[in-house]
Amino acid sequence: AFAGDFQITTAFQATVGPYKDSVQRDQISNTGVFVSADYLERWGITVGVSHTDVLFKSGLPDTSQDAVFASGRWHLTPDGLGGFLTARIDGHAIDNDDPTHNTDDLRAIAPQVSYVTYEKDFYLDLGYAHSTYFNAFKVTQWTPTVGFAMSQGATWIRLRGYFITPSQPSRAQGKERTSAVELKMTQWFAPGNILRLNNAQLGALVGERLFAVDGDAGGIYNVADLQKGSLSFGLEWLLPWEAKLLLIGGVEEYTNVGIRDAYKSEAVNISLSKVW
Repeated sequence: AFAGDFQITTAFQATVGPYKDSVQRDQISNTGVFVSADYLERWGITVGVSHTDVLFKSGLPDTSQDAVFASGRWHLTPDGLGGFLTARIDGHAIDNDDPTHNTDDLRAIAPQVSYVTYEKDFYLDLGYAHSTYFNAFKVTQWTPTVGFAMSQGATWIRLRGYFITPSQPSRAQGKERTSAVELKMTQWFAPGNILRLNNAQLGALVGERLFAVDGDAGGIYNVADLQKGSLSFGLEWLLPWEAKLLLIGGVEEYTNVGIRDAYKSEAVNISLSKVW
């Protein structure tokens, strides 16, 4: 293989924001670095590390967390399918100093099979995730997804379902299972526009979700509280030297049934990526 056959992408991301109306939580901050290598349109790998700090109120101990992410993907082009069939597998490892241990000692594996047409105007996938936490607590997740293009490819709409089952409802806000639907819409802009915008993104989640594995972000929502919806908006700019800047603002709604703590997580995420 020649060096020109590989595409290397590095990305740095940071997230910061307060917890609004929470009786326990104060604010969260996260930083991470991800590196991807893709060989032509045949296979690729991604590795990443991140660090998260959660500050609490009322003298409760703060939490510091470290996470490692690794992903591999293989692209196939079977005759007659008219598109790419991709097999992907992700691995997660998370350790923190949560005194309750409810979010600690996390290991997860998440395989996925996806299909996209050569024209990239239609997409399907089916993902599965198996997570294990401290003291043999397990969570399984299924994520069927459909995506399609509109307006000659300028608009992309994706719908993803989350169907999550914990092994111990007592450690999952009393829930035997949760389900949610996530909508993401991306509007692409023509090259050379005056603002150098690459795209605008709108995201929304309805339903309930707990301990969700997010393959797009390369992370896990291991907060032990029930997520009850979210809304986000982002803009991505094209920069010189094959770099991109993505800025996303959003709000997520949570509840802790046991202590009747209903609150919102308001956060801003910035991501800077570059192709080498």
